[in-house]
Amino acid sequence: MGKLLFFDIDGTLVGFDGKMPESAVKGLKEAQKNGHKVFLCTGRSYNQIYPFLLDFGFDGIVGAAGAYVEYEGKELFHSTFNEEQFKQVMRCFEGTQGAMICQAKDICLSADCYEPQFVRAFSSKWDISSIKDIDTFHALIMDNDLSVYPEKYRNQVECIIYCESAYTVEEMQKMVSGDIHVEMASYKTPEPYSGEITLTKNSKQTGIEKILDYLGKGKEDVIAFGDGANDMEMLDFAGISVVMGNAREEIKEHGDYITTNVDQDGIYNALKHYHLI
Repeated sequence: MGKLLFFDIDGTLVGFDGKMPESAVKGLKEAQKNGHKVFLCTGRSYNQIYPFLLDFGFDGIVGAAGAYVEYEGKELFHSTFNEEQFKQVMRCFEGTQGAMICQAKDICLSADCYEPQFVRAFSSKWDISSIKDIDTFHALIMDNDLSVYPEKYRNQVECIIYCESAYTVEEMQKMVSGDIHVEMASYKTPEPYSGEITLTKNSKQTGIEKILDYLGKGKEDVIAFGDGANDMEMLDFAGISVVMGNAREEIKEHGDYITTNVDQDGIYNALKHYHLI
């Protein structure tokens, strides 16, 4: 077995136009032919992954920022918020204009009162009037009875994204227990009042470790590709870390190699650089 290659999706494997560059498609297929394994490693829940990526033939998936892990279609790990953890998160939004979308393996969950905030947050990237206009949220369920969320959806939700919170990311972190982690969202609008809420025990790194344990491999076999804040742990963990040219400067500090932008053959160039193809 060759190297284990883990790819973030947005801004890394897929451009800001929602498409995977042809050079990346070619590079990944060549890498597989050369005996390397390729994995998605994303903050997206399974149902939010682009269908063309699910059909590509990846050897495995680390989804929901490490909360879901599969290899060759076999589920290795799945972690969700219990009722008490979900209640803590819900309290952060009570009596405020903050909005959230809860992500599970098969669905996304939100309410009508949260839609305007997310339309504003995503309008800089997409021309939308409803968040259902974004293919990422094709499995979105709108349940307006917020009081039942913790009980009704306990042990289903893997992570939560939010925007227009009344609190900064740091303030939100102080409002929840230590087993819950809050960090800046990749869409950042408005900053720092938009974020991502996960269970502290889960990260892209821990998801990768589940794959390594299953395959009996070590981190020296891992090459990680990323561009965002939630990629930093896996970049620091990997034997080799590749950061995209379109990443922010503070993210590039975590890379062994800075490749070109996602839409400038960044993945293909990095695979060539390390003689994987």
